[in-house]
Amino acid sequence: MDVLVILQAGVASGTVLLFATLGEIFSQRSGIMNLGVEGMMLIGAMGAFSVAVTTGNPWLGLVVAMILGGLLSQIHAFIPDFTGLLVMSFSKTVTLP
Repeated sequence: MDVLVILQAGVASGTVLLFATLGEIFSQRSGIMNLGVEGMMLIGAMGAFSVAVTTGNPWLGLVVAMILGGLLSQIHAFIPDFTGLLVMSFSKTVTLP
């Protein structure tokens, strides 16, 4: 295998996680530790994909992803104790086959 192809694939797939990392950095700087960021991304991606495929409208899928991610973040905002790990385990259970 070509090393350049592997590096390009790593950068392309890692860029998505960079956004979650930046959001987590901001939340930790404010004093909140949110371990469910990846779970919020998984639920948003699952909802966006299912809506975009069903309706054929990717913009509607984007709106649904924002709504689902926002709802999960509101759960973490009002019950902040262990919900980060609960959101992560719930979303991995729901999204992974």
